[in-house]
This record gives sequence, structure tokens and C-alpha cells, in this order.
Amino acid sequence: MKYFHISLGFKLKDRPAWLEDFRKEYDKPYPYHLTLKNETCIEDQDIPRLKKILEKIVKGYNPKELEMIFDKIDINETSKGHCIMVVARDDLDIRKLQLEIVRKLGIFGDNSSKEHKKFEENFTPHITIGRHLNDAQLLQAKKNLLNNIRFEIEPEKIVLAIVDRPILEERVKEQNRDYFYFDQESKQAIVVL
Repeated sequence: MKYFHISLGFKLKDRPAWLEDFRKEYDKPYPYHLTLKNETCIEDQDIPRLKKILEKIVKGYNPKELEMIFDKIDINETSKGHCIMVVARDDLDIRKLQLEIVRKLGIFGDNSSKEHKKFEENFTPHITIGRHLNDAQLLQAKKNLLNNIRFEIEPEKIVLAIVDRPILEERVKEQNRDYFYFDQESKQAIVVL
């Protein structure tokens, strides 16, 4: 058995100058991404079918319609500590994509945790800029947050990570990733496996 995770890969446009330093201080500098489906169990023999379904889903979306503006800070508490996120303005297209992915790919298995299932049910498009913060770190991070938080994303691809253990460090390893690129010209998915 393995776990799969699906996210949106994108270019970040007009990001504030302070954002990179903030992430280095309060978050490991993982690649920017927007999670669409959290770690879900899958049997090895179902992986080719998962990829075919995901490819069909990606073909139905134009990346221009998935562009978003992020301009609001939200702070949540998770089982591993506080989390600081930059939240997107309400965007129906990304919510539609996320819901389609969750519905069509949920057939393969259960989420790796109740927290992940709850995330999918209450999907809020966001980019994490601080994670696993204790109370003191959160207090300091709040002091370092600047008001000019506004940037846009330009979607490029859907990232499918398939891992043995459901942890972020495994998902970011290149050998565990497949890419489904949006082709803006033809609205077709270009798959790189």
C-alpha cells in the first residue's frame, strides 16, 4: 500500500519581498503548492488507473480560469501546532477542480488522517507560509507579518505524489512525483511520468 497526494503547481506573481525570508524563518522552504487532495491510501495495482483518471480531469480545465489572488492571512491550530496561511479570494473554479478530484479519486482509499478528511470537506484555497509553530513562535511570527500580503498565482500543472509514508518530506522528492501540465493552447493535459 502507498499514499497519494495531489496539489496545484504554479508560478507566483508579484509576491511581497518579505515573503521568502518569512517562510525561511517559520516554514521549511518546500516548493510552493496548493493542496487539492491530501494523503490517501492506494493499492499499488490501482496507481495506473489513478493516473488515467487524473489526466482526464486535468484536460477539462483551462489554467487561466484557475488563476487566483491571495490577500488574506489566516491562522489555524493543527495537531502539530499553529499554521499561518495566505488565503485566496473566493474562487469557484479551483473549488470545482478540488471537488472533482476528491470525488473521483476518493474511490481508491481513505485519507491518512481525520484532519486531512476535514480539510478536503472544508476546502479553503491557501498557501502555507508558517507551520508547526508553538505559541511563542506564533507570537513572534505575528509581529513579523507585514500588511502588504497580496500576490497572484499562475497555475502550471497538477502534481501527483505517490509515497510509502504520508509525510511532506517524501512528497517533495522528485522521484515520487508525476506532473500533469496544463497546455494553455489546446486545453489538453500534457503528462510527464
